[in-house]
Amino acid sequence: MAEGLGVHDPSLLSNMIRDVDSDSMFRLNRYPPSSFHTPPPPHRATTTTEIGFGEHTDPQMLTILRSNDVGGLQICVAGGTWVPVTPDPTAFCINVGDVLQ
Repeated sequence: MAEGLGVHDPSLLSNMIRDVDSDSMFRLNRYPPSSFHTPPPPHRATTTTEIGFGEHTDPQMLTILRSNDVGGLQICVAGGTWVPVTPDPTAFCINVGDVLQ
């Protein structure tokens, strides 16, 4: 990856994940549905079920996501607009994290 990014010192990226203060080298997360029992907004008739986190950035180098055909993932594009990512159960979504930005 370092070579492809044109990083002068190829050990730079591996040193980041080996550091004692590194967030993690590998982690698995599962986001089960959770119902929010707050009154629904005016445009919805029922409470909603949501999965995962709210707006955030990923602190790691890379985040690899598999949607299992469940929608909800959005990315923030230039200008601050949030765009939905169409779920594809046959593919992975690769996000560049804060470390590489």
